[in-house]
Amino acid sequence: MNAHMRLASAMARLGARASTIAQQAGISAGAARRLYMEVHGRCSPPGQMPASMKYFAQPIPRVHASLFLHFFEPRLSRGLGLGEAATLAFADYAAAAGEAVEFDFERAFFLAKVFAAQQSRPGREIRKRPCRKCGTQYYVMHPIDASDRHICPLCSGRVQASLAIRQRFGDSLERSER
Repeated sequence: MNAHMRLASAMARLGARASTIAQQAGISAGAARRLYMEVHGRCSPPGQMPASMKYFAQPIPRVHASLFLHFFEPRLSRGLGLGEAATLAFADYAAAAGEAVEFDFERAFFLAKVFAAQQSRPGREIRKRPCRKCGTQYYVMHPIDASDRHICPLCSGRVQASLAIRQRFGDSLERSER
């Protein structure tokens, strides 16, 4: 199996849509659709791809986005291509998060694309900042959070509040904003 097909196969196993697989692995759309069908036993899902960073402004997705980007950034910096870096990072993120995986491969890939595009631009939207209370490095996506006064979602209590809402009302309340 050549490198393109290994990447395509890994992306398919992680849930990438056929269009993303074809584009990133350099295989035909038909081959990507067949591969997706072979791996999942159904057609690749249709519909719009993620196109907004708004989702990542919520407390729990922000924590998970930071975890994913901690796996993604070093791979991108070492010169791996976007597809390969995102695939390896998402596999590590999914393994680390376990049952608590917050977003799918396509949302992670969108975040990776935005992050990679902003690396060469000053005034980036996504920046790494330490939490003022615990010192943990978080990727922040808002100008206020990018200041030296940044407090992470865990220390601020926003994650705990979001989890309490999920427990009381179920996942549908917060996930409906996706």
